[in-house]
Parts: sequence; C-alpha cells; structure tokens
Amino acid sequence: MKPRRPKTDRGADLEGMARGVREFLRAAIGSDIEGELARTPGRVARAWKDDLLAGYRENPAAILTPLRSERSRDLVALRGIEFVSTCSHHLLPFHGTVHLAYLPDGRITGISRLPKLVRCLSRRLQIQEDLTRRLADELASGLRPRGAACVIEAAHLCMSARGGRGSSGTVVTTAFTGIYVKDSRERSQIVSLLLGRAGPRRGVRSGGRSRKEGSARRARRRSPR
Repeated sequence: MKPRRPKTDRGADLEGMARGVREFLRAAIGSDIEGELARTPGRVARAWKDDLLAGYRENPAAILTPLRSERSRDLVALRGIEFVSTCSHHLLPFHGTVHLAYLPDGRITGISRLPKLVRCLSRRLQIQEDLTRRLADELASGLRPRGAACVIEAAHLCMSARGGRGSSGTVVTTAFTGIYVKDSRERSQIVSLLLGRAGPRRGVRSGGRSRKEGSARRARRRSPR
C-alpha cells in the first residue's frame, strides 16, 4: 500500500472551501445537493481560489517596475482595460472598464504593466470606490508622477440581480493624485480624455487652424489688393 502524500496548502484550502460551499448550498436550497450540483462546491472553490481572489497573492508594488533606460514627462494614458471584481457587501461581481493615466516626472513603466496592475487589484473583495482609489495610489507610489488619474465605469450584479431592481445602469468613479487634485482644469481635461470626450486643444479651432493662423487669414481678406 502506497503511503498517502501529504496535501499541499492549496489542496487543503480548496477542500476546506468546498466544504463551506457545500454547507452554504445545503442551507440556501434547503436540501442536500446531489446530481450535477454535487460537483459544484469543488468548482466554486477553484474559481475563487485561483481567479476571483487571486489578487491577494500578488504584490502590486512589484508590478510597476520603472524602465531603466527610458525617461519621459509626457502624458501616458490607457483606456478601456476590462476587469471583473467582487463586491465585499454581497460577494457578487461588478465589471466594466478601467481608464488610467499618469503624468510622468521622468519615471515610466511598460504599458503592459497597467492591465497587470488592474488585474492584481481587481481580483479582491472591495467596493468600486476603493478599487478606484487603490489604482490611483499605486500609480502614484510606484512611479512618483506629477499626477495620476483613474476612472472606472462598471455595472454591479449586486444592484441588478437582487429583488426587483432590474437594470442598474453604469457606476462611474474617479480618483486623482498630484496635479489632478490641485488643478481643476487639468482634472477636467484628463477626465474628458479618459472618457473619450476630449474636445479641441486650447488654441486650436475646428479644422486644425490655430487662433493665430485664423486671425492672419482674416487680416489678409480685409487688406486692400
């Protein structure tokens, strides 16, 4: 008879979680689970352990590694990063898109690091407001930019699936650091950019002519030939 191998921590965790899910389902539906439902506790345990709460096993500070050979002071923005998180109030998901921006003070990181940061921080129990703030703060602490901004647009199952609430619409939250806190004009511009509503740049008319160029053209029209 072969000796039984000791269970790994992950195996023990999954077994304990599956037992808890089994008891939860038994209490929720009022009877023992059987048939196809008998395999549900194990599936649920793996989903929560390996995916939905995987962010607790990652260090967000290790994700935003600055590029040693690159320096910049120009705006970096990434819109439409898809995410799924879990509301800490009802253990139901909310999902949508994250829009991030930072104004470097020299230090920049690889663009691919931003979706990795979103995935790390979103795979935890929280409310949308806290996720928004954590993303902005991690950008600020990891890269020390002149300013960081985060806008999240999300739909919440805890609002739409409970009772007779029906569709809950989209929840929009924002968080800022640095110049975007101090300067309302900069804050307004970065929100418009991240939400895809940016208008013409200051000093530029529709059609691409600057005010100075437009004035010169009008002056030429008025001048005698």
